[in-house]
Amino acid sequence: AQLLVDFYNVLESEEMFLSEDAKTKLPRIGRNLCVLYSQLANEAKTAGLKRWKFSPKHHLFQHLCEWQALELGNPRWYWVYADEDMVGHMIEVAHSCHPRTMPGIALYKWMLFAFEEE
Repeated sequence: AQLLVDFYNVLESEEMFLSEDAKTKLPRIGRNLCVLYSQLANEAKTAGLKRWKFSPKHHLFQHLCEWQALELGNPRWYWVYADEDMVGHMIEVAHSCHPRTMPGIALYKWMLFAFEEE
């Protein structure tokens, strides 16, 4: 968990182009997170437990930290992380609509959600 905190702290504290310090930290964070997660997955497998499933997203995270961020800059400026979250929200909205009226009602509900005044 601390590695994820470190990752997000680097993203939050950096501008569009990463400092040399961040370029040193991110590869270490990506590598260590994958290594530690893999160790947890192996321990669970050895114990006969179905926990800590290692997924392709872990591998993508490692690539993000080890070379994409170094070449393209701070992932906060181009990462589609928030878009993935929006897909989940839209699936929930679509399930709440009648199939016949789903496109229009889903758009209406999304507009209420997106432009709601706080």
